[in-house]
Amino acid sequence: MVSTKDYLDYGYEMQPRDLADGTRYDKLGSPAAAWSLYGCDDNNIYLRAATDSERLSGCNDVWEYHNALIGANGLGRRMHYYENTMSTLGVSRLRLSEGSLVPKSSSYV
Repeated sequence: MVSTKDYLDYGYEMQPRDLADGTRYDKLGSPAAAWSLYGCDDNNIYLRAATDSERLSGCNDVWEYHNALIGANGLGRRMHYYENTMSTLGVSRLRLSEGSLVPKSSSYV
């Protein structure tokens, strides 16, 4: 069986996986598969057209869902935003970080 880590490291095509605790690992994209959302090693999140065949180095399109809510990328990096910019400007970019490295000024998505 190919693990999520194997898929991320070696480019295997991963089939969606459901765990007994309600966690699901799957791709995130448009219903017509016109685009996909990628989480990358630089902690950024990128939106890419499905027709873009160039592989993003250090990126993957596997996301962790729990009870149908997205919480992290396939490596367990938590999605968060910066509360101070959200409250001041009304916008903030989404970022990915290890749970223990999420800045205190951030809020989980």
